Amino acid sequence: MTVKIGLIGYGHLGKFLKEQLEKDERFTVTKIWNRTVGPGSSILPLSSLDAENISSVDLVIEVAHASIIANFGVLILKYADLFVGSPTALADNVLYEALKKSVNDYNRRLFVPCGAFWGSNDVQKMANLGTLKGLTITMIRHPSSLRLEGPLKELSEKAKLSDSAVVLYDEVGEGEKVVPQPLKQVGSPTALADNVLYEALKKSVNDYNRRLFVPCGAFWGSNDVQKMANLGTLKGLTITMIRHPSSLRLEGPLKELSEKAKLSDSAVVLYDGPVRALCSLAPSNVNTMAAAALAAHTLGFDLTRAKLISDPSLLRWHIVEIDVEGPDGFHTRTRRENPAKPGAVIGNSTYHSFLASVQGIRNRELIPHNLIKILLRIFFSE
Repeated sequence: MTVKIGLIGYGHLGKFLKEQLEKDERFTVTKIWNRTVGPGSSILPLSSLDAENISSVDLVIEVAHASIIANFGVLILKYADLFVGSPTALADNVLYEALKKSVNDYNRRLFVPCGAFWGSNDVQKMANLGTLKGLTITMIRHPSSLRLEGPLKELSEKAKLSDSAVVLYDEVGEGEKVVPQPLKQVGSPTALADNVLYEALKKSVNDYNRRLFVPCGAFWGSNDVQKMANLGTLKGLTITMIRHPSSLRLEGPLKELSEKAKLSDSAVVLYDGPVRALCSLAPSNVNTMAAAALAAHTLGFDLTRAKLISDPSLLRWHIVEIDVEGPDGFHTRTRRENPAKPGAVIGNSTYHSFLASVQGIRNRELIPHNLIKILLRIFFSE
């Protein structure tokens, strides 16, 4: 089935979208609306955002301005699904509630990009489980990259004259609680480091039309890494796990090395190399690394780097650090500190993470996969 697309906004982003979508026979761009329209152009003016034109498409993609969502969002959802490229519009709670009502009333779908919000799926899991206690987003940019209004505009002009960083805004607001959605998982993915077994399982999935799931709770940003792998932009991935020696269950030469580490007063690097070799030496401790190698499928078990560190000072925590490398110097680092009792193999948050993974076993792909990939590629480097 061909997905008929309507684009609102025909600047650099809109043109790129049209170009990419036209390369795939499963999609067709049938309508384009823009603020300015040249003589003899097939592009429609915004005044033609009406029921007749909107009802001829399946999905409207807005990449113009937040005012479009404010002025036309409810109307669009009456006749088509909507991809909101300017989600700042949703800060207007009245509009947000109206859009949610339209989604329910007309059985539509509302999509919001989250490429630059690394770990968005993980944050959403915590919110669904009621374990999210706080969230702070800090954006640091050159003054010339900011497009501000009101008092922030004046403050930004002054910041341009400064030689140091200036905080333009720092405020905490009242958040809206997220109601949890009504809702064959491999809980020991280190087993999949055995390539013969992995290929046999994949064959069984295809032969018997089954599904194979892997939990990834401690691998913060797993969906984002997988997006990069799908798009061919993932250049490197390193997973570092730091634990108290008593929390490690090791085999072979690592077991002896770990015993020596218990006598040390400082952190000791037990392993630094490919994930595949570590899985058989620490099968109970490095499931997070195995999940990472699966998500980063272009790197896999042999090119995903694993570091296992024994630290006698970590009496209350299990720490996972994730370093992701992409094109043109792109780099993201996350650090997850999971409360854990001394000697515990898994941390406190792991229980909730595993539960969220089980609850998430359902088909989330609401529109064709290739379109998802194209949209995510655009908003990834936001």
